[in-house]
Amino acid sequence: MTSSAGFTASLGRRRAYWQAGVCLAVLLGAVYLARSHWPALESGAGRLAVADQGWLLTGAVAAAGTWAASALAQQGAVVRRLPGARLTATQFAASAANHLLPAGLGAGAVNLRFLMRCGLPPGRAAGALAVKAASGAVVRLALLALLAPVCPGLLRLPRVSPLVVAAVLTAAGLAAVLLA
Repeated sequence: MTSSAGFTASLGRRRAYWQAGVCLAVLLGAVYLARSHWPALESGAGRLAVADQGWLLTGAVAAAGTWAASALAQQGAVVRRLPGARLTATQFAASAANHLLPAGLGAGAVNLRFLMRCGLPPGRAAGALAVKAASGAVVRLALLALLAPVCPGLLRLPRVSPLVVAAVLTAAGLAAVLLA
């Protein structure tokens, strides 16, 4: 074995030790949290045990449907064909990561890594995520516009003075002009 091969093996072993240490620290943290919140976990498990199985199944199907819809939206933002099962699994991981990091950073990081591992350059991967986010915003606004008249009284807008509205619209217009 040459010295460079030995050095590379040593680095690989060192990295494996660090990864194992971090994994052990995370597991110990999870055990500590589970022990300290055991009454909440126990009552939650009891409630799940007596819950209506039909509604649990409906919730599981709805969750799986959101992962499939998110996978379709991601595929629509990319020209290259992505592996379907891995794409759906990535959307599951992205939704789980969103519970840990604020403002969608977890999902963005998971999806960006997946797209780059599928061979997209970083710029295209980030662009695909931006297209997916923009289309999601458009769909949400369209749903609000369609459902607000159907269900009057459910959407309560805050009372804002006309001066504040004018200032915000002016600032948005100036930003649009400067960015154009």
